[in-house]
Formats: sequence, structure tokens, C-alpha cells
Amino acid sequence: MKTIPIFFSVSEQSVPGFAAALDSIRNNASRRFNYHIHILCNNLSKESVHRILSMEKGRISVEFAPIGDDLGTDALSTFRLISLLFPDYDKCVFLAAGIVPLEDIAELWEEPLGHKFYGSADGKTSSDVLLVNLSRIRESGIPSSLPRNEVLYLDPCWGDAPDGAFRKFALANMF
Repeated sequence: MKTIPIFFSVSEQSVPGFAAALDSIRNNASRRFNYHIHILCNNLSKESVHRILSMEKGRISVEFAPIGDDLGTDALSTFRLISLLFPDYDKCVFLAAGIVPLEDIAELWEEPLGHKFYGSADGKTSSDVLLVNLSRIRESGIPSSLPRNEVLYLDPCWGDAPDGAFRKFALANMF
């Protein structure tokens, strides 16, 4: 059974939104996949760690990756770090902590990236929903910047619609 790696950058303040996202991933999970949730974090409280671990069930596993000050200030630095720390992954999903999938995240993960660095609905690495080609990042010698022509423009349903609404995701504060 294939595993879908999903990465979140989580702070103490974003734990409630992340918990909503994790609950939704669990409720919408396909029986065809395992889902490995990687939490890039620094200094989460014991209560938050316990709350998150209590949500781990069945095909949903959670791993904390304390990153200290290693997490870069931009998406590319984060992707570089993920590609180095997790060399067994060819690609991953990267979600903002407050983004709640309304459907099975496997649908996004199955989008073919080809030789593109990442997939985004709006073409920006600052998007809340990204599909990242970790193999391509490693193959390229880990670039200092991502060329705009190296992005796969995903169906707009994976990001903000022109009216500001998400189609396949919701913001945690909407609940």
C-alpha cells in the first residue's frame, strides 16, 4: 500500500487549525493509501503533542520533526530541508496548518507533476496547498530559486477561487 506524505508547519498557535485538518484527513482517507503526517514544529507543548497523537489511528500516522531554526523563511528553503530529511519520498503534499481538506487528499497527491518542481493552483510557493516534487529538487542540486516555468498549474479547485473561497479545502476558522 502506498503512503502519502503530508507536511505541515505547525506552531502552538496553529494547533487547533491543524487538528481540524488532521481530523478531516482521517475522515476522508481512502482505503487505498496510508497517510503519514509530518509536523515540522518547534517547541509544541506536551498538551498539544498529546492532543495530536490522540488523533493517530489506522492508516493515519503522525511524526513530529523538531526543526529548530532550520526551517527557512521561504517555501524553497522548506522544500530543500524536506528533500534532505526525507530522501525516500519522491513527492509530498504541503499544507498550511489551517487548511482543512474537504475530500480525500489522495486526489491531489495523484496529480502527475512530471518534471515540474511543484504544483500550485496559483503558481506561487506561498500557496496554502502545494504538491512538491522532492525528487526534482534533489536532482537539480537543490536550486537557489524556482523558475516560474517549472510550476505545474493545478486545477483552481485546489486553491483559492477568484471569490476567495476554497473548493476542495476550507479554512479551519470557518468551522
